[in-house]
Amino acid sequence: SAGIKQTKELVIGMEGIAKGIFQDSYVELIFNDKYSKNFFGWVVPENRKKARIGLMDHHLKLETFFKFFHNLTGKKPKNFYSDSIRVGSIKSYVADRCLVVGEAASQTKPFSLGGIIYGIIGAKIASKAIELAFKENDFSKEFLLKTYDRRWKKVLNLPFLKGKISRKFFRLAKKHKPIVEIIKLFGINRLASLLDPDLL
Repeated sequence: SAGIKQTKELVIGMEGIAKGIFQDSYVELIFNDKYSKNFFGWVVPENRKKARIGLMDHHLKLETFFKFFHNLTGKKPKNFYSDSIRVGSIKSYVADRCLVVGEAASQTKPFSLGGIIYGIIGAKIASKAIELAFKENDFSKEFLLKTYDRRWKKVLNLPFLKGKISRKFFRLAKKHKPIVEIIKLFGINRLASLLDPDLL
């Protein structure tokens, strides 16, 4: 261990393939406390005849995922997969001669928990920091703090904050119907334009 502590919040995600009739340009998010108290489920069509159906939550059980999948399709998934995702920021992303990036650094969107965009941004900053470290022959924690840790946080602090707020907002909306009505009045597209969904 390099002394870099990971976040303790762990989310379990499960996803299976369903066959049916889908709108191939329409992604559905499902907020239902019966299946996920803290996050949501999703239906992501790959084409008009096939879609990925998934669910995530803290301590998600296989039985819960099967019930969720069956409720949407009338069947159990024949093929499915599962993974754990660490969520939240960590105090420091560097140590002497070491830096972490991607899922190892919990560089995932705080709302949707996607890791590709944050990981790519983190990797670009990390590669420049490593190049500078070799150029200056300095691999100390202090140098990597300046060239990687602080730069990564500066770029994504605001999107990360927006994502955390969105997560709390939609969690409240699940419990308070007037919030849902406000969202409808304001317009989900207008709300999305303010929040920058690519980074949530």
